Amino acid sequence: MNISNPLDPYISKSRFKYLKSEILGTIKHKGYYILQMDNPFRELLDSSLYEYRKFVNDKKHKINPSSSSFKWDEIKDNYFTKYSIGSTNGLGNPIAQLLKTTYLPSSIEFLSKSQCNIFKLSRYLVTLRNLLSDLPIDFGYFPKKEKFWNASRIHHYPVGGGFMSRHIDETFPSIMKNAKIPFLQVSVSLSIRSRDYYQGGGYVIDKQNQNKIYTDRTLEYPSSITIFDGSCAHGVQEVDPYEVFTFEPKKMRAALFAGTYPFVK
Repeated sequence: MNISNPLDPYISKSRFKYLKSEILGTIKHKGYYILQMDNPFRELLDSSLYEYRKFVNDKKHKINPSSSSFKWDEIKDNYFTKYSIGSTNGLGNPIAQLLKTTYLPSSIEFLSKSQCNIFKLSRYLVTLRNLLSDLPIDFGYFPKKEKFWNASRIHHYPVGGGFMSRHIDETFPSIMKNAKIPFLQVSVSLSIRSRDYYQGGGYVIDKQNQNKIYTDRTLEYPSSITIFDGSCAHGVQEVDPYEVFTFEPKKMRAALFAGTYPFVK
């Protein structure tokens, strides 16, 4: 990335100066902002989706059960995939869900050596999140010093009913409030509604009018980034519930998140 403008080549320095004020102002009032990007960013999203599909089709990759846990040191240079299925999430919160989560390698040494577009995309989202939060652009890549790490992960919702119930983020914001680090969610849909799946998908609830706003890419708007805070209600409505259930990647709803998790030794 260009040091003078870390959001190159997709957002110019002058555009971001305007966008930052608009994004944060809209999030304050509505709880979310959907940033429409140009075609080159769509190409990055499509290539990342292609790489994820190849990854899923690699039968050598292990999938861990829903009850499995890990620490940053154990996965910093590796993928870690687990099912996320049940009436509660991994922290025990009453958030019903049915999906598969893949945590991407997160050490800066690993990411700097890789040419994968999916890592390029995750680093871009981390940079955007950090700049919006007035943090150093590489925040989260030095967890032993900063006490937080970049939990970039792919949420894979299968057709046949993959979902996450409506909720607000409470646990991580409460943990992080004393650290003065905002819990800002930045994500992109890798799949496209009306192409990779047809019903349901990711949504947020507008704080102003309580309307449900679907956030995933569409054929009309194929190049977008969703930004929201944890106090904005959100979830994933059942994905193509009329289909036969399958985690095969040809049909699915997949999204990449660039979140921040507290570092635990």
